[in-house]
Amino acid sequence: MARILCIGTVTLDIVNQVPCYPGDDEEMRILSQQQRRGGNAANTATVLAQLGHQTEFLGNIAADSAGNWISQQLTREQVGNQYCPRMDGTTPTSYITLSQQTGTRSILHFRDLPELHSQALTTLPLGNIDWVHFEARNIDHIETMMDYLQQQSRTTRISLEVEKPRPHVEQLFNKVSYLFFSRHYAESQGYTSPELFLQDLHSRWPRTMMSCTWGENGAYGITQEQGLTHHPALDDQTVIDTIGAGDTFNAGMIHQIVSGNHFTQALDFANALAGMKIAQPGFSGLGEKMQHHLDKTA
Repeated sequence: MARILCIGTVTLDIVNQVPCYPGDDEEMRILSQQQRRGGNAANTATVLAQLGHQTEFLGNIAADSAGNWISQQLTREQVGNQYCPRMDGTTPTSYITLSQQTGTRSILHFRDLPELHSQALTTLPLGNIDWVHFEARNIDHIETMMDYLQQQSRTTRISLEVEKPRPHVEQLFNKVSYLFFSRHYAESQGYTSPELFLQDLHSRWPRTMMSCTWGENGAYGITQEQGLTHHPALDDQTVIDTIGAGDTFNAGMIHQIVSGNHFTQALDFANALAGMKIAQPGFSGLGEKMQHHLDKTA
């Protein structure tokens, strides 16, 4: 399997499950509370490890007790994190309200930890890394890291997750092999149609593979060779926990493409994997469940 590096954030998630979202000034007893390790890039790395890849996470981890717990969790999930800078400050924390009624979540996030500096990448041995996946956050430093990667190896593929609109993020688009877009980002750019969004962007960056997830409508993708494709969401989808569904989709796409499979096959696999994720709390056992599903349908 491949060696994959995921660069971005890792967080402490406090997940409160409630029967439904409370109204203004309403008091409600929560059904359960969980402490989880979160963060987009860290989630993607975790799922990739379950799919059999050698994964490494690079991001700032606070030098506090929560940061120690996060590092231990990543190690337990077989995600390397020994090169992560340990920073003074408080672990970024997301307070997540998860509705039992809908399976959707609302997030309040606290962060006072600095973003990752581009210099951190130079501490890693990069000789045999097959794929590097970035969260689009501190754009200037990410651009520096991408340029450094291309200087070190012309064969390492790079992907970028664009979840939120950030100033100058488009300056990164011509530096990657794959762009993962969210519905939120597409709508922030004035699009109501995922097809039109992908077609417009692909006309500007035609050599880049792109996908965009669109909630209950499934996933859309576009490549120069295969054009626009769409995979609808699974029929009668059980929705229990949508936290990290997009991160899981990204892992599924990376897994399939780095394994040499066609784009449409990758989109189908990633869509099914994300569907399995939202049908369970957390990420535990996703790789085994997906393999069992593939064995049944073979």
